Amino acid sequence: MINKILIVDDEPLIVDFLKESLTRLNKKVFTAQNGWDA
Repeated sequence: MINKILIVDDEPLIVDFLKESLTRLNKKVFTAQNGWDA
């Protein structure tokens, strides 16, 4: 089973780091830069 995770942060480096780390753990990652985009 693949877990889905939404990361919302306005710092691109944080988003990229978390996305990369979680993708390696076989998680489906979605990102947004702010609440409106989420």
